[in-house]
Amino acid sequence: MASWLGLVSELGQLTATRQYQRAVQLLREAVTQDRENLWLRHQLADVLTLSGQSREALLILDELAETYARDGFHAKAIAVVKRMQRLSPDEKGLDSKFAAVIAACAESRAAHEGTWITDEMRHAYLALHRLGHAHSVEVWLNISS
Repeated sequence: MASWLGLVSELGQLTATRQYQRAVQLLREAVTQDRENLWLRHQLADVLTLSGQSREALLILDELAETYARDGFHAKAIAVVKRMQRLSPDEKGLDSKFAAVIAACAESRAAHEGTWITDEMRHAYLALHRLGHAHSVEVWLNISS
């Protein structure tokens, strides 16, 4: 626990003083030791973004979105995808966010009761995608500018 708190403290100091490369190095070492720690991967993406390495941050965020969607944490997956859109608003892709797209479609809509994709349908779509029979095309457009 003490080493965990030490890492958090050191990362805070490094980012506060804009020593991003050292923070990236520490986080990469920590992620290598604990690949399943999603918090560490989020932190690495954050520091990479601060250091101007958005492309690498997007790759990490893409993995996180897929992990969250696959594990049923749809709201978290959608939040990560939205963050990716903010980092790279004109990004286009084929099948890059399939699970997140299905998760977003399965979310309840405020104007409608329920959703048009049930859990059974969601699982079927994901299975078809793994077999290469279901695809998504994702295009993000920054309409705020």
